[in-house]
Amino acid sequence: MIDHAAPSFALAPAGRHRRLAPVLIACAAATVLLGLLPRYGALSAQRAAAQADVLALMALTVWIALAAGPLAAGAEDALAALLRTAILADAGAIALLVIALTGPVVTWSLAWRLYLLWLGFCLAAAGVVRLAKTPLSRGAAAMALSAASFLGCASLLWSAGLVLHLPGPWQYRVAAAAAAINPLQSLSLLLRPIGFFWSEQPVMYHLARVGQDYPAPAVGWQVCALLWWALAAAAWSTAGLRCAWRAFWWGN
Repeated sequence: MIDHAAPSFALAPAGRHRRLAPVLIACAAATVLLGLLPRYGALSAQRAAAQADVLALMALTVWIALAAGPLAAGAEDALAALLRTAILADAGAIALLVIALTGPVVTWSLAWRLYLLWLGFCLAAAGVVRLAKTPLSRGAAAMALSAASFLGCASLLWSAGLVLHLPGPWQYRVAAAAAAINPLQSLSLLLRPIGFFWSEQPVMYHLARVGQDYPAPAVGWQVCALLWWALAAAAWSTAGLRCAWRAFWWGN
């Protein structure tokens, strides 16, 4: 007799979720610390307050983008995956509040936009990972998501040589695509009111080549967020349809 197991995104019994509390607390604490420690480390090194704030925001963005997938992979069900990943964005919001109250960079306008970007990472990671049926495949999906996030964060670096070897019109298109998938570029665009341009910082200026060998593409900050939210919508819609089909076909 074939045993048709419940979908991997089905909810576990309520009692299992009690074990989530230590994990959520640890994730929240790690996120807040990874945001604030670089900031106060920079301040103790006599860096300007604005530079310290920007460093904290970049650290939080990279951490949430890379950590969401592996955290979702360790969840027992869909709700646990959502809680494990969403806590990253919520704890990031706490760090944002601290930075906003004590520094010159974070405003309400920047905070809610950055939170939307982070939440997109988390919802997409939870949805994509829970589509996998086995622990091994969920782990593989999580690693693939983290690798994609890493490549996105570093897109202005690895795409530089590629862009320079392309014909004229394609240079701008590929540069625009590289900027669109880069969450740090989105953050840089949100920080333009304070005069911060990530690709024009001393080290990045020599590595990224944006603005030197080809013009900076006109890509809005929201493009990266929309890409991740679209991935989240596609993943959770697929999960819902698969669950409905199994319930209809197998009656479970």
